[in-house]
Amino acid sequence: MEKTMIMLTKSRKMGHYCVAGIDIRTGEWIRVISEDMSIKQAITEEHMRYYDGSSTSVLDVVKVICKARQPNYYQPENWIIDDRYHWKKIRRSTLQEVIRLCKPCKERYIFYNHDRAVASDDLRTQAVNMGSLKLIKPENVIIHIHVLPWNNKRKIAASFSYDGISYRNFTITDPEYEKKYIQLPLGNYRVNGQIYFVISFGDEYELDGKHYKLIATVFLDDSGDVPFLSQ
Repeated sequence: MEKTMIMLTKSRKMGHYCVAGIDIRTGEWIRVISEDMSIKQAITEEHMRYYDGSSTSVLDVVKVICKARQPNYYQPENWIIDDRYHWKKIRRSTLQEVIRLCKPCKERYIFYNHDRAVASDDLRTQAVNMGSLKLIKPENVIIHIHVLPWNNKRKIAASFSYDGISYRNFTITDPEYEKKYIQLPLGNYRVNGQIYFVISFGDEYELDGKHYKLIATVFLDDSGDVPFLSQ
């Protein structure tokens, strides 16, 4: 089965990647996964190589050969790749094309509630599966740069408002956007310019049985992202 999608995420997962996008024909979400359970079915760099040896980028339009659909209770968009085949780049897309195909989310909450996570048991009992990938247009975005006390590593997260509701401390797993901030002085940075997020549901966190909402990709308009320290 061939799937042609605009890649909208190439985010960090288990030292590899979580890759998802929208079907170029229908605008429906597709998350491609591997069969390697040791990395929680993440996609490796090798999986994503084109015939010429180069790798994929966000906003590439790619053709991927899949074996079958494999939905689960929290990620209904999953398709297993056939790793015998190279991915094929068709062309580049734009944020404007993405917005035409996949309108920013207008639902009341970002995944069921206004918290940063949803309990696994709650997801399993949902009568209607709302999916695990959303494109949103947030407001009042603040980027937090802090150090994790248990490993002394830097981490970036974002707080923002959406549809009048405040959301706090969503981890950013977009490696390209992370590079913009990770070496800046610790603190809180207000973002200028228009911004879009792809929000994704992560796998269950074993310590608390919750699925956390992650900012998998950050898109900016042409005005750019000029961060400044917020008081």
